Amino acid sequence: MITLYTDAATNPKTKDTGIGISYRYDVHHYQLSIPLLHHYTNHEGEFIALIIALDTLISENLNNMNDALFIYSDSKTLIDAILLQQLHNKTLKELLAIINYRLSQFSNVHLQWISEQKNKEADTLARQALHQVSHSSLPHPLNIHRF
Repeated sequence: MITLYTDAATNPKTKDTGIGISYRYDVHHYQLSIPLLHHYTNHEGEFIALIIALDTLISENLNNMNDALFIYSDSKTLIDAILLQQLHNKTLKELLAIINYRLSQFSNVHLQWISEQKNKEADTLARQALHQVSHSSLPHPLNIHRF
């Protein structure tokens, strides 16, 4: 069984965004705190956090383990978008298409919305990443691939 928690933290004024990812597989526990060096809305950050998390699991070959993947997020927009496949925002639709493709590479996926209180670890990681990007001397936005 793989358990995955994701979150994003965005400064609404600057659109600086950090993401937090926590996952467990077997006895292993991994944490990622990633500053995004481009400007995103919080919803976009939530979708990107899941894309990066799924890419990480796939790169570690965890999609080929036939284990159940339990995804937890405090973003109702993200969970509803995946479950209902309905969005009006063009950017989020594009990100959802990427998520759907990544999810198709796992055989047994379960999604669940959780409260912010139950997502504290990913939230803390996302806030740490936001702090990093907010205090970086790097220019914004960087010319990097936008998901």
